[in-house]
Amino acid sequence: PGPPPSDVDVMIIGMPDVDEIHAACDTVQDQVGRPINPTILTPEEAAASSGFLTHVRASPTVLLLGDLPW
Repeated sequence: PGPPPSDVDVMIIGMPDVDEIHAACDTVQDQVGRPINPTILTPEEAAASSGFLTHVRASPTVLLLGDLPW
C-alpha cells in the first residue's frame, strides 16, 4: 500500500440537505485534519454509467451506511 490519501472523498446517494452535508464535512475535516470532499448523487445518477462512476466502482470502497446501489 502507498501513503494515505491527503483528502477524503465521500459519495452521498440520495436527496440530503446540502447545507447539512457541508456542515458535517467541515466538522469531520476539522477533526481529522484532511479535506473532506462530498459528491452528492441522486439514486438515478448513481445507477447511471459515467467515467467517474466506472472509476469509483473499480476503486476500493468503504461503505459507511446503507447499501451500494450497484
